[in-house]
Amino acid sequence: MASTADPAKRHLLYTHHRQAGVDFSDGDYWLVINDHAGSAGSSSLIYRRKAPLVYEQGTDLHVAAWKFFDQRNGLKTPRKGKIEEDYDKSVGLEANPFDHRYVDAVCWVDDSPPTLLIRLHGYKDDHSHTNWLCLYDVRAKSFSTNFDAHNK
Repeated sequence: MASTADPAKRHLLYTHHRQAGVDFSDGDYWLVINDHAGSAGSSSLIYRRKAPLVYEQGTDLHVAAWKFFDQRNGLKTPRKGKIEEDYDKSVGLEANPFDHRYVDAVCWVDDSPPTLLIRLHGYKDDHSHTNWLCLYDVRAKSFSTNFDAHNK
């Protein structure tokens, strides 16, 4: 990051290995980095501004967003016909049907409270997939599908 007033003032916020993008909230109080680190998954990392050019990393939405998806879609039992991966078990996603899971923060939809529109995309080898949207309230650290509250 670089100061617009003094470009010599710089601060490295994040490094990535493949593809990443950033979206700032109104007023630059929050930012989210969508990191597409590999072919089987991605992360959406939320940061809160502490001082000019200084942001503190908070939540990675990947696991929490997919847990919300599983809960909202009634997925409770382990997948059938697939060997459960140790990672899925360790993070509580053993009921999730997808081998490849991606999360993207699409945009900031509100600044009071700061809220992100989240897109989940998942598929498995038989090419079944989903595109599913939800909202994430950054302050409350909670997900919802109450889009009416933001369609004013």
